[in-house]
Amino acid sequence: MMKLKFAFCVIGIGICLLGCTPKEQNSKSTGRTALKQEEGPKTLPDALKQLTEHADTINKAFTSNKPDDAHHSLHDVGHLLECVPELAKDLSDEKKEVVKKSVAELFECFGALDEAMHGGTGSPYSKVADRITAALAGLKTATE
Repeated sequence: MMKLKFAFCVIGIGICLLGCTPKEQNSKSTGRTALKQEEGPKTLPDALKQLTEHADTINKAFTSNKPDDAHHSLHDVGHLLECVPELAKDLSDEKKEVVKKSVAELFECFGALDEAMHGGTGSPYSKVADRITAALAGLKTATE
């Protein structure tokens, strides 16, 4: 009986996954994720601008005791950070290293906030705010 339940579970998950193929997701621009993929940054300064906007949203949400308002930005910022190394590929080695360290720091800080938001042991905003500001400043120096 247990094997039968397991088989139905696997089949059910497979059916659900078939309904969410990337091709369908890209053809429908009504979803938040699909929209963000189409509007992804094309340059490092553009990525920095979007990261700064999300950081401002996150700052405002946490400092006004409305952390749920930061939920979408915390997830979107992760997707942006994944794009940054590719956008920095033409920079000098020195600037690439700054970008690499800044992106790692931002992943860590925003990840800790997201973890805390979802009931984990992540950091409170006050412990990562200055680190976020410094990492964004590092990215800015790399774009100049």
